[in-house]
Amino acid sequence: MVCKSLPDTFSGGIQTHTWLLSGALLKAGHSVSILTAGSFRQKLQRETVEGRKLIKLPFVPGRKLPVFKLTLEELFFNLAVRRWLKNNAHNYDLIHLQGRSGGLSPKAVLNNSVVTYHGLTAAEHMGKSTWDQWLHGLLAELLEKRPSRFARGLIVVSEGLLTKLKIAFPQVSSPVKIIPNGVNEGLEGNKMVNRDELLFVGRLDPVKGIGVLMDAFPHFSPAIKLKIIGDGPELPKIEALIKARGLDNRVELLGERNNAYVLEAMQTTLGLVLPSFMEAQGLVLLEASANGRPAITSDLSGTKGVIIDGYNGLRFPMGDSKALAEAVNKLYADPAWADQMGRNGREYVQKHFSWSSVVAQTEQFYHQILGV
Repeated sequence: MVCKSLPDTFSGGIQTHTWLLSGALLKAGHSVSILTAGSFRQKLQRETVEGRKLIKLPFVPGRKLPVFKLTLEELFFNLAVRRWLKNNAHNYDLIHLQGRSGGLSPKAVLNNSVVTYHGLTAAEHMGKSTWDQWLHGLLAELLEKRPSRFARGLIVVSEGLLTKLKIAFPQVSSPVKIIPNGVNEGLEGNKMVNRDELLFVGRLDPVKGIGVLMDAFPHFSPAIKLKIIGDGPELPKIEALIKARGLDNRVELLGERNNAYVLEAMQTTLGLVLPSFMEAQGLVLLEASANGRPAITSDLSGTKGVIIDGYNGLRFPMGDSKALAEAVNKLYADPAWADQMGRNGREYVQKHFSWSSVVAQTEQFYHQILGV
């Protein structure tokens, strides 16, 4: 597998998926190596972590340069991956690229690769217009387009993302399979739920709808408090809004937290809120359901198979802060209903998104494209 970062350095959906999928494949009897970013100051490092063979690849850290940090960071890593795979890919039965990691790999390597698409570039550049962001958008599109042309097989995590992929890259001729993100079973034990508390988990970025959430918040029941886990470019704006509206005692900014903290917080909240403008699937929504709590989310194509309105959460029209507030207040007014949706969600993800199911589908796809 190839994934630029892993959960020990960056807590994101692709990183979590890569780590958990590799662990599940190990349990199924496979040998799994992960090519990931290493330190520029060291030679290539190899270590084994919980059975996974990590290959930490040194590359020039573009993020530390004075200009075009975003673009050069991704470019330099992918160039390093290209060089390494050119010389070493023949040692593996199959290469599995995660997201854009490895998108510049030689054609011969891509011909023996599977690529999982977790989203497409447009989501990352919503409302952004610096030269670096513009150039990064062009690079990212290239990193997504090349595998769509040359990879042996493509995986997408939702029906909605499949539709977008076909529109963006109509030339796709390789087999494409929908395999959702898997999710671990929720934490054991019954936690005391704080009925007055909502939780947001994600990047503080326009695409995650954090602005919609802050616009809706004054219309929530006055008793409701909000915990925000995450960091990102919108943080200064959110801090200013909290101060200007005198919300210091109702909105708590917790910054980045590890996965264990996030899952614990999910179990003790009334519900999760994710008002995104774009989600390929929404791993955090699956995690909320796995931990027995309902979620309120935008009515996006990518999340339709994850949150079913009125069954394990509530959906509202994308960008509609008034509708979001109505959904939150509806949930708050009926805690018994919220608990029932949480129970429904736990059963639903255990049935449809277990790692045993995801691994079985992944293995079947591997066998299909390898002809074994």
